[in-house]
Amino acid sequence: EELSPLDLALLVSAATDLPAGPDYDAAIKRLRMSSVVLQLPTCSLGVLSSMVKNLSAFPASAGCSDLLQNAVAELAGRVPLRPRHAMVLLGALRAGAGAGGTS
Repeated sequence: EELSPLDLALLVSAATDLPAGPDYDAAIKRLRMSSVVLQLPTCSLGVLSSMVKNLSAFPASAGCSDLLQNAVAELAGRVPLRPRHAMVLLGALRAGAGAGGTS
């Protein structure tokens, strides 16, 4: 079942707070589904901004770097960006650069 864009943002946010375990694993598995990336163009600026902010907090071991890169690209392609969304985007890029970049 496909999640709505808002549900995706809420799942990303909740997953950042979950301790390691079955619930965390299920959330990460869901976020790694290819259908999630396909939904990014349907997300509002606020949803994308929230997802980028929270995905940036995930450890590399979560395996969500592709989703983060796609969400960053989608957010960066939206014009005009509100200042708060631009700050989230810059923060994600700064975090990626500090971690040696994402590839």
